[in-house]
Amino acid sequence: MEKEVKIKQMNKKEKSVIFASLFEKKQAVEKLVEESVPTSEFYFLIIASTLIITLGLCLNSASIIIGGMLLAPLFSPLLILGLGIVLSNKEIIFNNFKNFLKSVATIILTSLILTFLLNLKKSTPEILLRTNPSLEYFLVAFISGIAGTYFWIKPHLQNLISGIIIAVALIPPLACFGIGINLLNRDIISGSLMSFLINFIGIILGSIIMFSLFGFGKEEKVEETIEKKMEEMEKKKKT
Repeated sequence: MEKEVKIKQMNKKEKSVIFASLFEKKQAVEKLVEESVPTSEFYFLIIASTLIITLGLCLNSASIIIGGMLLAPLFSPLLILGLGIVLSNKEIIFNNFKNFLKSVATIILTSLILTFLLNLKKSTPEILLRTNPSLEYFLVAFISGIAGTYFWIKPHLQNLISGIIIAVALIPPLACFGIGINLLNRDIISGSLMSFLINFIGIILGSIIMFSLFGFGKEEKVEETIEKKMEEMEKKKKT
């Protein structure tokens, strides 16, 4: 009788929207680590994405900016940070935050150099659009963090992640920050920085909620998987 009750409870859980097997959790974690560890390919995509987005901002072309955002691999590092917070693992948080800051610095420097070489003299409407932070943008980032985390955990939905990357827009405000430095425009610098921070906090909060709901904090094996995968990726970088 007890076995039947347990089986029924398990079946209910599996049918629930907020459920993931240990295999799905491990798979999601491994893929997240692979895409968030800063390899040479990672930085290549970051620089290429920044160059395209910066050109789109300078040319005032939304379609070019969207195209550049599709290349950006900056979403998965934020999800790993959220997961590290859920696991209360200081090492995961510190290492990934350090890597994330390096990515941020690369984006700002790339956009600064490009706009300097292009001799950009004034801002465009697309640049100004990324310097007006608001509650609505925070809500977009927060919902994107929730949806994006859900897509990562459910393998069959991961092909939908590109839509979330476009909605979040992490690189454009950082590119605007570099442009603001080149133009020596304090309004662009402060506005773009606030826009980025709103996106950053929104995504982190959304991911924390979803990872907690899926029970990632209760699985010790998930934490072990992250540490092993990070060690593997670090060894690959050295070879």
